Amino acid sequence: MDIPETKKSSAPILILLLYFLSGATALVYQVVWSRMLMHVFGSTAVALGTVLAAFMAGLAMGSWLIGKTADKSKNCLRLYAFLEIALALAALFSHVLLSRIGPAHIVLHDMFGFSDTVFGVVRFLLAFSMEKAPTVLMGATLPLLARFHVNRRAKVGINLSTLYATNTFGAVSGVLLTGFYLIGTFGVHVPVYLAVTANILIGCIAWLVSLKSGDAGLAEPPEPEKRQADEGGSIDSLTLRIILVGLGVSGFTSFAYEIYWTRSLVFILGNSTYALTTMLSAFLSGIAIGGYLVRFVLRHFAERVITFGAIQVLLGVFSALALPLLFSISDPQALSQYVMGTTGQVFTLAFTSFGVAFLVMLVPATLVGATFPLAGEIVVKDLRK
Repeated sequence: MDIPETKKSSAPILILLLYFLSGATALVYQVVWSRMLMHVFGSTAVALGTVLAAFMAGLAMGSWLIGKTADKSKNCLRLYAFLEIALALAALFSHVLLSRIGPAHIVLHDMFGFSDTVFGVVRFLLAFSMEKAPTVLMGATLPLLARFHVNRRAKVGINLSTLYATNTFGAVSGVLLTGFYLIGTFGVHVPVYLAVTANILIGCIAWLVSLKSGDAGLAEPPEPEKRQADEGGSIDSLTLRIILVGLGVSGFTSFAYEIYWTRSLVFILGNSTYALTTMLSAFLSGIAIGGYLVRFVLRHFAERVITFGAIQVLLGVFSALALPLLFSISDPQALSQYVMGTTGQVFTLAFTSFGVAFLVMLVPATLVGATFPLAGEIVVKDLRK
């Protein structure tokens, strides 16, 4: 099917806008559900850890399950549209379940409270089961849009960078809007209803675009000659396994850092939704910045594997130095007193808290954000997969 040039150029941009909004809705759910779990778990770090673990487990499962389907699909955009609508319905159902978690938590404590370990595992499984369906569907969206958006082997990393950064910048918007306005103005239910409506609209718009353009001309299959040339410098299987293991370890440490920083900064920024919002938005901002800036690294450094290793080393170094550097230039107690003195001034509090969290997390989170597109550039050897 021949597609006019205007559609070829405008459809990907529109889909990126939809993916930006999808990232925002995902973090609306995460912030609201973290707030709801805080009333049950009694700790920002524990609530954030539980929601993050459940979210990331669901995202991983969704990505894994839909990957092969995305490669075989003749119209990934239409499948993406259906997933967004299904996500809306699943999120609404999960929210109803989570709104009733209090009584279930009490019953489970009576049954398993004899052991903190057992109770912790059961409590996580409860939260995970309630969030599983929407998070799995969220995870399924990235492989589909990667299949749609990545159309040249030479630009795998750059195109993944565009998708990753766009979605993460959307997530930052969702965090800030929910944490500083929606929850305080409307409570915990209206933000979720708005996000559900947005997901349905995203699905409908994506479906309409798929009817007009489909995937034809947007994800061009590589010619055999070009593909062989592109793969001529591909890495060996051992290096590939090392990169994948390194990516997994990097994911483990990245969110361990986030929980650690959240727990540490609670003593300065307080144990509130505003504190959670500023720390989460600072972390995501760094990831989005790194996800975008890595394209310049890809253009100027040919040794991808060495660059990947160097980023991991720098990530470890800057993560270890983040809090000590902050506390070396500012007394924690004085900083905490200043933050407490701005509690009646929402914008001053937000700006101060975000600035503190951003100083701690900026460099490490930027390196975290650069990791995924770079790994994609290394391991993708054939556009058919």
